[in-house]
Amino acid sequence: MAEQDNSSTTASGAEDHYEVDPRKLLALHPRDAEIIFTSQSSYGSSLTADFRENVKALNQVYSAVQRYLQGIYRRPDVFYPQLQDIFKDLQMHKRAISDKIPMPTEEQLQKQCINLAAQNPPFIHVLRELSVSGNNSFTFVSLYVAPTEKHDDKVIVGYRSTIENSMKVLRDRIRRGELGIDYALAFGRVSAASELPVTFGRVDTEMKKIYINEKSFSSITQADLAHLRRVNQEIYKRLYKPLLLQGIKERIFLSISCEDIRKLDFAGSDRVFDIVLFNNAEAIKDRFAALANFLKA
Repeated sequence: MAEQDNSSTTASGAEDHYEVDPRKLLALHPRDAEIIFTSQSSYGSSLTADFRENVKALNQVYSAVQRYLQGIYRRPDVFYPQLQDIFKDLQMHKRAISDKIPMPTEEQLQKQCINLAAQNPPFIHVLRELSVSGNNSFTFVSLYVAPTEKHDDKVIVGYRSTIENSMKVLRDRIRRGELGIDYALAFGRVSAASELPVTFGRVDTEMKKIYINEKSFSSITQADLAHLRRVNQEIYKRLYKPLLLQGIKERIFLSISCEDIRKLDFAGSDRVFDIVLFNNAEAIKDRFAALANFLKA
C-alpha cells in the first residue's frame, strides 16, 4: 500500500550521498539527519532557505520527535507524538539546558514540524489519523513519525497503522450510523437550487478534513504554503487515497457511477465525478429525503 510507493521521496541519484537510502525508509535515517543538522553544506542545495535559516530550532524539534519515538518521553500506549507532546518535551529540554533559541508557540511549532516534513527527502512525516469528536463529526489528529536508529521502518509502520486505525473508526461509525451529518439542517438552510450543498455529507467532502488547512494558522508565508502543499500531497498519496480505495473495497463506502452523465458530453461533463457516500442505509435515506423536501418546497 502506501509504503510501496516511495519513488518520489528523493531526487534520482541523491540516495548515493546518504548512509541509508531514504527512499527505502520514506525519510532520512537519523544518522543522515544528524549530519545535515551539523553541516547543511554536506548535502547540496536540496534544503529550503527557511530550513537553513532555522536549522538549530528545527534540530531541537527533530530531537524531541526522536526522544518520543524512542520512548525517552512518551505517554503510555501512544506510539506517535502529537504536537502537544513535542511542545512539552521541548519545554522540559529547554529548562534543562542553557538555550538562547526562543521557545516556539504551538502554531510556530506546527510550522516547524511541517517544514521538517516538507524537505526532500523529509526528516519526519505527518500522519493524519481519523478520530471521533464530541458531536460525532469527522476530525483528524496529527501525529508525527520518523525512522529511529532501532526501528528504521517507523514511517512505513506508522502509515500502515494509521490506515488500519482510521478504517476501524470508519467501520464502527458507519455500522452505528454515527456520522455527525445532518442533511435536513444543511439542505433546509438554502432557498435556491444554486445554493444547494450537493457535496455535503459525501465521503470526499468529509474526508478532505484529512488535509492540513492553511486557514488554521493565524499568519502564513509563501514558504509555509509551499511546505503545506508538499505535506498535503503526501497525505493524499499515502493516506487519503488508500483510505478511499479501501473503503470502497470493503463496501463501507457506496460509489454511485455518473458515467451516463459524463457521456452526455456537455460543457463540464468531464468534471462530473462519481458520487461516493457512506454506506449506511439511514444516512442515505436521510440524504434523499432532505433533497426531496427541498425540491417540493
